[in-house]
Amino acid sequence: MHPNRPHPCILEVGRSIVVAMNNRLLGERRGQSDASVGFEARVEEWTPLPFTTVLTSYGILGLTLGLEPACTRPRHAAGSPAFPSKESGMKMSAILGIDIAKDSFDVCLLQADRLQRAQFSNDRSGFKTLRSWLHKRKAKPLHACLEATGQYGDDLAEYLHAEQYTVSVVNPLAIKAYGQSRLQRNKSDRLDAELIARFCQSEQPAAWTPPAPEIKALRELVHQYDNLQVARQQVRNRLQSGLHSDIVRAQLTAQLSLIDQQVAELKAHIHDHIDQYPDLKQQAALLDSIPGIGALTSAKLLAVDPRRFQSARAFAAYAGLTPMNRTSGSSVRKRVRISKLGDADLRRACYMPAIAAMKHNPLTRALYQRLVASGHAKLAALAAVMHKLLRLAYGVLKSGVPFDANFANQLVQTA
Repeated sequence: MHPNRPHPCILEVGRSIVVAMNNRLLGERRGQSDASVGFEARVEEWTPLPFTTVLTSYGILGLTLGLEPACTRPRHAAGSPAFPSKESGMKMSAILGIDIAKDSFDVCLLQADRLQRAQFSNDRSGFKTLRSWLHKRKAKPLHACLEATGQYGDDLAEYLHAEQYTVSVVNPLAIKAYGQSRLQRNKSDRLDAELIARFCQSEQPAAWTPPAPEIKALRELVHQYDNLQVARQQVRNRLQSGLHSDIVRAQLTAQLSLIDQQVAELKAHIHDHIDQYPDLKQQAALLDSIPGIGALTSAKLLAVDPRRFQSARAFAAYAGLTPMNRTSGSSVRKRVRISKLGDADLRRACYMPAIAAMKHNPLTRALYQRLVASGHAKLAALAAVMHKLLRLAYGVLKSGVPFDANFANQLVQTA
């Protein structure tokens, strides 16, 4: 037998695969479906797939054609070049998965039936090298996808967006769940970059738009304010821990005074920053009209940019304040809880305003009392008040109309 010719048994298996795939595609063309087939294919016009194409797609001819070994190459996902889908529509000629780290980032480029990898430094020089690398491979139009991992990937995402590439910044939990659905057992930067690329190719996540410069600056100011609050509480706890050393107590007292001074300066700077931009100032005035929301809370809400969300529910879901049901069959009936799958800082920022709103906001006070009277736990009712505050904040920002309790009551009565 010729050394470059596959074994007859492999060829027979390949012929069976060709028949199954072509029958599947023909059945879909006629409006039929076959649940026994383990893959999905969606095509507008049916044409029989060539024998070598199928064998190569399944890795049967991988070694004989000089490609990667079949055991090291992942299977094609729905929407890949071998199995096009209606959802993808093949709009993007290239997909770029990016795994971000502090000093470098790994990329995986899916282009036609090729898979290419590289690593670049996470700085301006590495960004330019990546652009040249993509230009040499004619990877445009391109859909780049990376995880929302702190601020390590912000500069790269903004650079790619400025270069007219489509960029998606996705929740790491979505990538993790996608990897679990593919039964991925190994983890490395190279594999993570490929997984992100496969996710982008299959799921087509929404395009990301960089925040406005004033929003980005406000976000950093608010984040620093929260860090100072945590540091101040840590110093207070140490001073109250029964220290006997006069030197240590003197240093902690001086440190606490410095933090108090920085907190006061930062609060004034946040106020001045909002006043510098008419749009932010108008939004802050709308949020301040809601009883329970003060100046600092409104600044934290504006740092999130609530108007970018499609609905009030999406905004509440971003904070992890939407209810999560857990029922199955007739035996599993777990208590409804908030999802907590969202921004913990935003959720934390709504806690004290919700307590104030229970006393001074007629809508949230009535909501809290009704839920407690119906048997809900007080903390669950408080979470509902936090959810309600976010919905009210989203409403006044989207409508541009200040909060009016009487108007809201009329809507509730007519609903």
